[in-house]
Amino acid sequence: MNTTIRDCTTALPYLQFHFSPEAKPVLDAWLEQGSAKTLYKAFASDIESEGQQLLALQLTETLLASTTADFPPLTAVELPAFIATAKTTLFKRVERLSQANDDDRKQLLRQRALLALIAGCWLDYVSQPATEPAEVVCLLGGQNFALKGHGEIANSQQRLRYRQFAAMGIAIPEVYTSGITECLGSVELTAWQASFWLALSRLPASHLPEVVGLHYAYYCLGFDDALLGLPAPIAQVQLDTLMATFLRHCQQDEQGAVSEKRMLNAVVRAVDLELANSEMLLALQSQLAQRTPDDRMAEIVRRHLPLAGKHHKRIRLEKCSLAECPEQLSDTETFLRALRASPYFRQLPSGECSFQKAIRFGGSMFGIFSPKKRQPWLAG
Repeated sequence: MNTTIRDCTTALPYLQFHFSPEAKPVLDAWLEQGSAKTLYKAFASDIESEGQQLLALQLTETLLASTTADFPPLTAVELPAFIATAKTTLFKRVERLSQANDDDRKQLLRQRALLALIAGCWLDYVSQPATEPAEVVCLLGGQNFALKGHGEIANSQQRLRYRQFAAMGIAIPEVYTSGITECLGSVELTAWQASFWLALSRLPASHLPEVVGLHYAYYCLGFDDALLGLPAPIAQVQLDTLMATFLRHCQQDEQGAVSEKRMLNAVVRAVDLELANSEMLLALQSQLAQRTPDDRMAEIVRRHLPLAGKHHKRIRLEKCSLAECPEQLSDTETFLRALRASPYFRQLPSGECSFQKAIRFGGSMFGIFSPKKRQPWLAG
């Protein structure tokens, strides 16, 4: 006789959230800055505060309630074909992105790096007393264990991707450190998607159907693994088992119909974000290919000028010290014009100028000018 009792929970009963009055001003302060990068920094630096929890709820519900004109409501029957179509589109875009030259491809991968390295974060807290021992949660927990390297953190998805980026000549700091979005040059769309993922990771018990939908869509599509040339960390059969189990339990759970609708809505949102991000990368690829030497020089200025410190106090352009008034030189066109007219570009008897001699050393003391960064300046 089989006495096994399976927990067929697909969602927790809906209960209203409660926050203290002090949480609202914190939320308003973040939202008033009007930047997705600010939201990412809030999540990256804070896990448990009430203000951060309210921000996670606001962001999650805002995205999930949004409508996508390109996609009609999805049904479970249409799900496999929907995912297959989106995956075909993404893989075609991967082929186009791979045609970029080495320097441009590195910039494209840096733009995607934030998402590639936090992927799977939505599973970090899904296993908890409020959700266990639901069978779906157990399956998610097993897949999360695999993503964490089966207990060997060096073999986790994140560390494998870090090593792959390094092998491709792309150095990336830890993704939860201050200034990561600026370091990677992440645009608002990338920061917005990353913020949504982190927001969902903070409230997984209340959004279990959404976690299932996002997880299934992301790993079925496999966009990051295709970009990085890595094997899929979760086998398709495991993802299909997860989805089949969830849909089967939806037939048995009293909230099943609503849970299924919520899960499918999350799939659509996840696919829409991946398609939008890949389209942005294609647009960025086109922009990078059209850059002039001045454009390349301007990019280097924008990255390096904010790093001017006390050791740059004696470096003056148009009577302005780099260390004392960088805001007056923040316009790159003005900066480049002043630099070209400065003594630092005046040719010496050796045939070089003092600027060329300085950047030849490279390293952090000399503005981190690599040989590849030096070429646009010499050409310009």
